[in-house]
Amino acid sequence: MEIMNVVKEFQTSVWCTLSFVGFHLWKDATGTVAFLKEPHRHVFHVKAEASVNHLDREIEFITLKDQIQTFVNEKFAGKQFEYSCEMIAKMIAQEFDLVEVTVSEDGENGATVRVFQRIAGTA
Repeated sequence: MEIMNVVKEFQTSVWCTLSFVGFHLWKDATGTVAFLKEPHRHVFHVKAEASVNHLDREIEFITLKDQIQTFVNEKFAGKQFEYSCEMIAKMIAQEFDLVEVTVSEDGENGATVRVFQRIAGTA
């Protein structure tokens, strides 16, 4: 009988939430959602998650929240734009090197972007 040792590994992340008001539209909307072609207001809710390597508050989540809030306020808050929740989530993830970002409209419906890293080949 073979004895197996179980080794536990942990992956840790920190997260923050924030919101902003914006006005967006979907210019290609058709059918039952054609009304989305017109600018409409939402409270966009954001949950942003950053990977950390140790347990001593490597990234202060209050600081992370403040930085992301400043970013979204400058880009989106109170403005009209044509970005989807997916697009906003990807922009935030790229800007702050995050592992996951969720953006929802009014806390009801939304999208999540998860970041995966891989080594690209040189073929």
